[in-house]
Formats: sequence, C-alpha cells, structure tokens
Amino acid sequence: MPGRVHPARGQIRVVRPGDGGQRSLLREIFSILVTALILTLVIRTFLFTTFLVEGDSMAETLHDGDRVLVNRFIYHLRQPEREEVVVFRLKEDDPETLVKRIIATAGELVEIKQGVLYVNGVPAPEEYVGYHDLEDLSPVKVPPGGVFVMGDNRPRSSDSRNFGPVRLDQIQGKVLLVFWPPESFSIPEVNRDAPIDP
Repeated sequence: MPGRVHPARGQIRVVRPGDGGQRSLLREIFSILVTALILTLVIRTFLFTTFLVEGDSMAETLHDGDRVLVNRFIYHLRQPEREEVVVFRLKEDDPETLVKRIIATAGELVEIKQGVLYVNGVPAPEEYVGYHDLEDLSPVKVPPGGVFVMGDNRPRSSDSRNFGPVRLDQIQGKVLLVFWPPESFSIPEVNRDAPIDP
C-alpha cells in the first residue's frame, strides 16, 4: 500500500482513497503549470521573444521564413552597438516589425560613395553584406538617441536611407540567433576586429 514518510519523524502514513492525496497531487500539478505559464509570459514580455523574418532585405544573413530569437532586455543594460542586427517598429501602433543591421550610432557620420560605406570618413568593413548597392548617399549625421540601420541586401532594403535614423525607443531588441528552420541555424556575425573611430 502506498505511503508517505513524514520528514521530521520518519513515520509512514498510509494514503487511503478519499483522504486528499489525489487532490494534493492535482493542486501541485496545477501550481506547477501556473508557475510555468507566468514564467513564460514574463520571459516573452520582458526578456526574449521570437520573430518571423519576412522578405529578403537581410540576405544572406537572414532569409524569408527564418525564425529568430530576440533579446528584448539587453538595451536596458547598454546602448546598441554598430553591426548588431535589431528588430524595431517605425511607429508604436505599426503591426509591421522590421529587421536591419545597425550601421552607425549617435554622433557618427554615414556616407556611401560608389557603393562603399563610410562611417566617420573611414571605409567600413562589411563582410556580412550579401548584395551591394552602387547608389550614393550624401553624409548623414546620426542624431542623439538614434541609430542608422541598413539591410544586408542593399538593393532590396528599405532602411535609414529611406526613412532616416531609428530612435532607440523604437528598437524592440537584438537578434541573438536564427533557430528555425534547423538548416538555417546561425548567429549573426559582428566584426569586432575593425573598429571605426570618430
């Protein structure tokens, strides 16, 4: 017959039908499920979430149909950095979420000449760019509290060249990795070996 050991006395209590053992087990399962649900909501709301990539403006880094894991909390701890891939909304009530790469941060000067990106007058190493665009861009200084973003597939991307710098409060988070489909699993690269000084 099943029994329970009292932790303090080492005594065995026989559990008989109708004495609350099953109800206690159901209460425990319910409590675990509620706790798991609350943790999931907190994690998805404040820490991490997922997004579906639509379109090819970030090829070859991200592809149409990729699912990405996004860190929503990181920019509460520090400022966004150049070359990080971020998701953002241009308007708070806009249902469309965009994904682009940060090219320059506040105070930096961005310019494109004959397809070459210059940040603060220095050519930027861009190994991640899938397709270059040969159109020029007149110098743009990124305002305080903003970042300049562009897609890795330059000819197919609508980005800060079109709608201007993105405010920090519009950024929803940093893309950590591509997790679906499995064959696309990857972590967006950031080239930390070639800093561009103002």
